Amino acid sequence: MSHFLLAAALAQLGRLSEARSEVSTGLSINPTFTVARIGVAPSTDNPAFNVGRERLIDGLRKAEVPEE
Repeated sequence: MSHFLLAAALAQLGRLSEARSEVSTGLSINPTFTVARIGVAPSTDNPAFNVGRERLIDGLRKAEVPEE
């Protein structure tokens, strides 16, 4: 998971080649990881958590993590 979190952060900073490298490493460890796994997490009443999760999902997509 740490590789995917780093990839999302790097993608949000515009460092896409580094982000994609982290995705590649993450997928070599866990080839079944997808953006959909993050999106199905239970929602909460905490708006800060929800905003953070949306940023994470956006970063994962920018880093080209598979959707499903």
